Amino acid sequence: MLAVKQKILAHEYEEMIRDAHSEHGHLDLIIRQGKAIGLTAKDILEAKPIPSTTATLYAWGWICKKKHWLEGLAAMTMTEWNQDDRLLADLGGGHAARIDELWIKYLGVT
Repeated sequence: MLAVKQKILAHEYEEMIRDAHSEHGHLDLIIRQGKAIGLTAKDILEAKPIPSTTATLYAWGWICKKKHWLEGLAAMTMTEWNQDDRLLADLGGGHAARIDELWIKYLGVT
């Protein structure tokens, strides 16, 4: 069980603290992306989620709290699979890779 916890914490470290794209975690990356299209850090931090995002977050929370822990794990795993270029290669890659292509194509962001 310790090995599983270590794997999870290592992954979360990359997202919250530092990874290959930022010395300050994913929030810093999102703020830099926003600046590239004219948004401020305040715009990013105070953005109101769209209804489908709010519904999804509530659903994940409900599944994780009310269902068996394995069902919660499966539900949360979908957020990772959505980003996995290896699993979604036939669709052009994971969500972030496809969004990157759209930012380059339509917004000229590199």
